Amino acid sequence: MPGFEYIDRIQDAVYVLEKDVLVVASDDLVIDVARRLSESRLGVAVVCAEDSQVLGVLSERDIIRIVADNPKNFSALVVGRISTDHPVTCSPHDDIRSVIRRMHKGGFRHMPMVENGKLIGIASLASLLSYLLSEADGEKKAFALSHLEYL
Repeated sequence: MPGFEYIDRIQDAVYVLEKDVLVVASDDLVIDVARRLSESRLGVAVVCAEDSQVLGVLSERDIIRIVADNPKNFSALVVGRISTDHPVTCSPHDDIRSVIRRMHKGGFRHMPMVENGKLIGIASLASLLSYLLSEADGEKKAFALSHLEYL
């Protein structure tokens, strides 16, 4: 964004990274993942291979859509059938505003953070905007406030 003389990298705002990431396998039952999401009060699960490579994501919204469309077949459904494959990811070196823009453009509120091909955390839109507001000068605050309606 013009006028910014500095970049807030995600790694500089470590507390915005959600370390409590629900990691699931593609062959897990969706109903079990839904329970785990509810119990942990998380909005998204990250589908990973055994080597922590991100394969996909499964959000609460995905689960609600599937239940509405397939109420009778829901109990036997596996994550790999409904998760979003090849999700957009970020790295700890990415600029926070760039990550927020990608989330806004893509229509999602969580983004897996990957380093060296492995999941290391998840960035949430709410946490990133909160960080920008807490560190706010005029330009940062204006940027954060312009994206609040998406929450």
